[in-house]
Amino acid sequence: MLKLTDLCFTYADKCVIENLNFTFPQKGIIALMGPSGIGKTTLLKLLAGVLDPTSGEILSTYRKTAMAFQEPRLLKWLNCAENINFVLSNSNFSSDVATEWLERLGLSARKNSLPTALSGGEQQRLSLARALAAGADLLLLDEPFSALDATLAKHTAELVKNANSEGLTIIVTHDRTHAEWLDAEVLYLNASPLTTLKNQP
Repeated sequence: MLKLTDLCFTYADKCVIENLNFTFPQKGIIALMGPSGIGKTTLLKLLAGVLDPTSGEILSTYRKTAMAFQEPRLLKWLNCAENINFVLSNSNFSSDVATEWLERLGLSARKNSLPTALSGGEQQRLSLARALAAGADLLLLDEPFSALDATLAKHTAELVKNANSEGLTIIVTHDRTHAEWLDAEVLYLNASPLTTLKNQP
């Protein structure tokens, strides 16, 4: 369960989220959509625990959370395989896991490359591979296909769609096509401060 109760967040004296109450479905894919600056990324960071609420509560019963940020946030001193291995627990650590996800995301040839040697699209795919490899049942993805061309984006969306079938995946996107590729339920953010989540009209 992922439940928001009277959630409020204020940043630099600006109220971004105010008394938001919402319970997400236990599993499936949710796409958060709305105008730039409305609070989509802020909400995702709150769900991830990267930001703390000003007040209110976020209750999560999920075993593990993983997030792919809009900026890749890769560890620049580790190569591609090592970046993925970094998020694996002792119980599922295996070089095979990294190799598998690099292959799925079309990065096999970059296995030993540092992030600084990658293009923007490759960095985004590596960030996504790292999140998917973590084995989380709550997966949070911020604009995960924004740096990819349509062919790569559609292929990557198929991987995301099947990666967490028994858990909950929440993505932020500006592109309705991305939500359609994922068969996602769309929740629309259309007011500031954010007080409610509504199904896309």
